[in-house]
Amino acid sequence: MSNIYIKYTPKEILQILNDFYLLQSEYIGEAKRGHKLSFETTIKNWRTTCNLLEPDKLTKADHEYFGLTTDMAELMDILSNENKNTLKEYCEYIAQNAKRETITLRGSLGGKCLEAGILKKINENLKKRGAKIKELKPSDNFPLLFKKHPEIFEVVSKLAPGTIGYYKIKVNTVSKIGGYLFLLAILILIIVLIVHKASWFLAIPFIVSFIFMSIGNKMKDALFDIGGYKTVRDLVYGIKQRV
Repeated sequence: MSNIYIKYTPKEILQILNDFYLLQSEYIGEAKRGHKLSFETTIKNWRTTCNLLEPDKLTKADHEYFGLTTDMAELMDILSNENKNTLKEYCEYIAQNAKRETITLRGSLGGKCLEAGILKKINENLKKRGAKIKELKPSDNFPLLFKKHPEIFEVVSKLAPGTIGYYKIKVNTVSKIGGYLFLLAILILIIVLIVHKASWFLAIPFIVSFIFMSIGNKMKDALFDIGGYKTVRDLVYGIKQRV
């Protein structure tokens, strides 16, 4: 079996950070949109932009995430000096010390196939993360897989940083109505509590909004596009272009 790669570059570590930022801002909604991390970004600005943990907790999380075997105090020193240090220092340190998994060529039709090796690695890593899935097939629907097992983001980003370049999601009309009704219910509650005493009638708008949202959650989204990949086969080819 042939090793395809075993080491990250600082640029690839930076891309992983941008992958996470994109997920947080466009999919999860926990970070402000419209930013891009660079080697000049200070640790402080990175933490603020991405709504990250405090330096001590972030040190522990990143040390484990990247499989570092170095003294945790070394990484803590970089992260704690957050106004002085930038992502250049951070990415260089991670690239030098991180453990990167390898992709091996797999036998296919009498030859060696990189695509088969990538698919095998995706399956292995999803199972390591506790995903209860059967072996993925190239024809499997990727957006549906992502929706059920968003942990595949981590698998893909660490195998080939930058593979997922965008998230385009529009909820269906029923879910959208449910969301508006929920906001309206909160507004009614606030107004009533200010001018009058609370009543059990206030529960009605919340119940109606939850009914709409529950129905909407069982319906297909109007748009659910993760990086333009429609099938697992598409994803595998996307990863192949970056390894």
